[in-house]
Amino acid sequence: MGDEFSDNDISIKNLPKIYRRDRGNRGGGVIIYHRESIVTKRLKEIEPPDSEIVCLDIQMPNSPKHILLCHCYRPDTRQILDIISDLMDIHDYSLKNNFFMSIFVGDFNTGCWQESAGACMGWVLEPPLSMWQ
Repeated sequence: MGDEFSDNDISIKNLPKIYRRDRGNRGGGVIIYHRESIVTKRLKEIEPPDSEIVCLDIQMPNSPKHILLCHCYRPDTRQILDIISDLMDIHDYSLKNNFFMSIFVGDFNTGCWQESAGACMGWVLEPPLSMWQ
C-alpha cells in the first residue's frame, strides 16, 4: 500500500478505526482495523523505522490494565534475527511500562512449513523469550 490508497479506499464497514504502516514501494504494509468502542493509542515511538510493525496500546474495558498489540510483517529479504531483536525491544518496553499482556501477530516468514511447527517456533522464540523467564 501507499499514498495512492486513502483510509476510505480500504475501509471496512463497522471497523472504522484504521492504523496502517504502508511499505511505500512495491505495495504491501500492515494494517489494524477495530471498532470505535475499543480505546486505543498508536505507539509510533516504539515502531522500528525499518520494520513493518504497527503497535497499539489497548485499554481493557472496565479495567486499568492495558494490552500491547503489535502486527508485524517480515519480508523474506529481512533477517529473522533482526525482527526478533525488534520484537524483543518492544517486549522490553511493554515490561517497563507494566502492560498486562503483549501480543505479536503477523507473518514472520520463518519457514515453519518446512519443519514441524513446534521445532521451528522453539528455535525462533525460545532463546529470546527465555531472557524474561
